[in-house]
Amino acid sequence: MSFFSNKKAPMLPNQPPQQQQPREKKPITKEDKKLLWTLIGCSVASTLVYFVAVSDVLRIWIVANFAPDVARILAGIFGIGTMVAFAVVATVFLVVYILYNRGFTRDNVTPEMLPDTMSEHEKTAFIQEAVDRKRKSKWMIIVIIALFCPLAIDFLILTAIPTLLGPIFGDYLGM
Repeated sequence: MSFFSNKKAPMLPNQPPQQQQPREKKPITKEDKKLLWTLIGCSVASTLVYFVAVSDVLRIWIVANFAPDVARILAGIFGIGTMVAFAVVATVFLVVYILYNRGFTRDNVTPEMLPDTMSEHEKTAFIQEAVDRKRKSKWMIIVIIALFCPLAIDFLILTAIPTLLGPIFGDYLGM
């Protein structure tokens, strides 16, 4: 059986392979498109803010317009401080998102999984609360991705691209 086969391997030697049911594709709604464009816009905006804050142009402007002691502090804040601030804020949002959704322990819970001591109304409310929490916290995912996006791009620029392409394009990239 190949790795890319649609058939699942049998659990026991005498069982026939199981066919995987085709997934039904959910149509893309107008709200989904709006969320996607919001995500792209927020990611582009945060990336621009990040790279302006860590740029040499901003540091040169700070050094030219402030006293030397103040300029050194501000240049440090806008240098590594920006990266640390983005990482800390994104991590805080991620932790809050996970805690708000209760660690996703209520995902894929069916009424049959809940105790018999709960009434049908309580079971429905329990399951609906998890769905509502996920829907209400969807905006946090946009913030998390928008804050991690410039960090990922910066990582690629500083480490991955020179490591992978340095031996090939070293003369042209100045490496």
